Amino acid sequence: MKRKILLISSIMLLALSVGLFAQQSTRSDADFVKQAMTSFQLDAVRPAYIEADRMEANYRFYPAVKGGKVIGYLWWARDFRIANHFEDIILLVKADGQKAKLADFWISHNDHHMNMSEQATKDQFAGMTYDSSIDTVSGSTLSSMQVTTAAKTTLFVFEKYVIEKDLLK
Repeated sequence: MKRKILLISSIMLLALSVGLFAQQSTRSDADFVKQAMTSFQLDAVRPAYIEADRMEANYRFYPAVKGGKVIGYLWWARDFRIANHFEDIILLVKADGQKAKLADFWISHNDHHMNMSEQATKDQFAGMTYDSSIDTVSGSTLSSMQVTTAAKTTLFVFEKYVIEKDLLK
């Protein structure tokens, strides 16, 4: 009986430790900029960010430049937890009048959700606002729900604490 309990306890501890010690990101801000420039075919990312009102360092939006014009603003997060692993995410958001819209996104991925980077998935998310309804992505239900939640939160912050506070001057 003691052996069974010891074996079960050991298995549970191992399973818990795998989730707790999942590999975390080593990306620097410069790595995020380089990835954004490649993924979104940008000419530059301006270092002078816009910090969302009352959000301190949690929501910094960096101007994304293409063809000499700011086409949107980048927000990124490292170690975004999805189930039992961590991912990095970059969102390209834009102001459309007084609304914040998702222009594009990039997510680091592994074999758990490769289809999150497919064009069909990106098309599904394109133009999303914080109050949009988006279907989950088949095969990546949890991943797409968590990306949707992160995107909607970021879009809400961008709309309410950047656009409405007139910080895009």
